[in-house]
Amino acid sequence: MGRTSFGRVVFNGIEYGHDIVVCNGRVRRRRKELSAHMRPRYGHTPLAGEELKTYLEECGRPEVIFVGTGVYGALPLTEDTEELFKELSQAGVEIVKSVTNDGLLTMVEREQRRYLAVIHVTC
Repeated sequence: MGRTSFGRVVFNGIEYGHDIVVCNGRVRRRRKELSAHMRPRYGHTPLAGEELKTYLEECGRPEVIFVGTGVYGALPLTEDTEELFKELSQAGVEIVKSVTNDGLLTMVEREQRRYLAVIHVTC
């Protein structure tokens, strides 16, 4: 099962020292450069709507989206991300936002529906 601590996450038995995006079990590095231009405004690289849309295009329409907001829950979500979550939720997509912890990772690892997960490993 998943294990997490500040700056690292173990997902499906593999340790990562960076944010990850998981699409139906397929893991890749989060493409923070898609949101990095917003860092000065948020004091941290946020999860921006345009970044999330890129993952949705690559992954297809999920039934559930998980967002691990960091071990302290401090990953900023931009206004357009929150608006996108609202639209997706109204269209029947379940949105699960939580601090990045073992419980969240276990939920993602056990998920049987089509899903997208964005997991932040620090703050």
